[in-house]
Amino acid sequence: MTELLTILVSACLVNNLVLDHMLGADPALAVSRKLRTSLDLGLAMIFILPLVAVLSYAVMTYLLIPLDLAYLELVSFVLVISAAALFAAQALRRLNPPRHEKFSGLLPLLLTNTALFGVALLNVQHSHGLIGSLLFGLGSGLGFALVLAVLPPLQERLAAADVPRPFRGAAIQLITLGLLSLAFMGFTGLTRL
Repeated sequence: MTELLTILVSACLVNNLVLDHMLGADPALAVSRKLRTSLDLGLAMIFILPLVAVLSYAVMTYLLIPLDLAYLELVSFVLVISAAALFAAQALRRLNPPRHEKFSGLLPLLLTNTALFGVALLNVQHSHGLIGSLLFGLGSGLGFALVLAVLPPLQERLAAADVPRPFRGAAIQLITLGLLSLAFMGFTGLTRL
């Protein structure tokens, strides 16, 4: 039980996809100007990342390895990510049609998001098992959403700040991500419980 909790906390805080692995930083910075859009993408990632983690584990463990087709890992993960994103879009269309309109605008960001591909690869690399994969995906989604919730207020403060000319734009955004990464490194002690 402690190991599963460690997987969840580690994926969310310590080994955050955006801050530790720099996966999904481009969409995170792209939507960080508006809090509502950031939160919508964060909620989508909370739903899709566990789905991708579990499906990638299942495809690798129960299909590719037994058939000695592990070299098709990357191609199968692209298919898994596409299927998960489309499944999420269809489920949302049936459950909440007004929310689906906002989500369909985020679908290109989801399909090209490196965080989804990174979760699939990291999950197989760490071989967490089925429940561990679910928690790894959930923790990764929560961590991604946390970063997306923190970035818009920081962007507003940076817009009002007197930033030196060479550091304006993408440079200060990357410096901000680096400082956030340092702050999140403080959670490293939590995974050694």
